[in-house]
Amino acid sequence: TASYGYADAEIVEDAIEEFIGEPIGGAPKHNATIWGRYDFTNNTLKGIGVGLGAQFMDERFTWYNPTYDTDRLLLPSYTVFDAAVYYKPNNTGMQLTLKINNLFDETYWLGGLNPSRLGPGAPRNILLNATYKF
Repeated sequence: TASYGYADAEIVEDAIEEFIGEPIGGAPKHNATIWGRYDFTNNTLKGIGVGLGAQFMDERFTWYNPTYDTDRLLLPSYTVFDAAVYYKPNNTGMQLTLKINNLFDETYWLGGLNPSRLGPGAPRNILLNATYKF
């Protein structure tokens, strides 16, 4: 699966005139995701699958509150990779998934209210998930 988003979002009216025509805070011009999964079919690896994906976020400005501050910070673009291994035993409704988010432990910023209040992205983390379909 893949997705792509394009947003040409700009400030059209503001109390601070120099911001008019500038990008809206938190709105990247480009963002994209991709995820692929392959399930092995040979007898040796039957029931095992692997997945790999990436999320890209273009640079974007932080928000600002004209009552308190007028500074905006340009957050850098980032790409985060994720990976997974799936195990689904034959003739059962069960699946085990081991997923690693932020595979390369990339430091990135999700967004921010202003230059002193930024939201960091999650560091590398590992999830084990068990599902059962009736």
